Amino acid sequence: MDKGISFPNDFNSALEDLELNSGWNRYRVKMIEHFLNKYGINSVLEIGSGDGNVAIPLSRSRKWVCVEPDMKGAEKTSLAEIETYNCFLSDLQIPSNTIPCVGIFDVIEHIEHDQMYLKEIWHMTKESGHLLLTVPAIPSMYSTFDIIVGHFRRYSKGNLRTLLESEGFKIIECRYIFSFLAVPRYISKLFDSRSDSDFSSQEALSRKKRNYKVLDLVLTRMTINVLHRIERSILVPFGLTLVCIAQRVEN
Repeated sequence: MDKGISFPNDFNSALEDLELNSGWNRYRVKMIEHFLNKYGINSVLEIGSGDGNVAIPLSRSRKWVCVEPDMKGAEKTSLAEIETYNCFLSDLQIPSNTIPCVGIFDVIEHIEHDQMYLKEIWHMTKESGHLLLTVPAIPSMYSTFDIIVGHFRRYSKGNLRTLLESEGFKIIECRYIFSFLAVPRYISKLFDSRSDSDFSSQEALSRKKRNYKVLDLVLTRMTINVLHRIERSILVPFGLTLVCIAQRVEN
């Protein structure tokens, strides 16, 4: 099921050089790595691996396989010597009950029919295998910016749990991260009085680049370690991203 995907390649290609080494990505990767280590996961099939922002840093210590339909993204992970398939997930025709862990990082918000997509992932995942994913959080934060970058939705813990359970996954752990960015983002949205038609894709791109640069000043190695220690130890009640690990159960 690869129809109904909203992913503006021109927009995301403009960010590719910034994102991999950005403070935002380093923090996200650190939390994903924490979940992999905590649950003893040593092999991941990543679907929608993009430019390798997760795969490249994490494949150094575990088996990693990428599936990415965009040729430029697939070339980047291939050049990093990661086994990569430049195709849609459905093209692979993966047998049922074979994959120990599937990773989808900031992907399903780009899928119009996320239930159907997760159903396909359930079939390929081994019995008692894992699904590790990240998604943008707080539905009330959904904005024109989300539309421009190709998001159909943002998720809450509750609706993500309902979605996963409806498709045969049991949540083991689910956490908000980037809690320290939620309040500034909310205030920015609250005081942005412009209409949707006044907010262009070029402006969204400029804002995204500016945000990355500001975060790079804030998210130094030291602050990343401190904030990561807090968010992995305390169940914070909000954050801009949800990171979740779930396990396949039999229907």
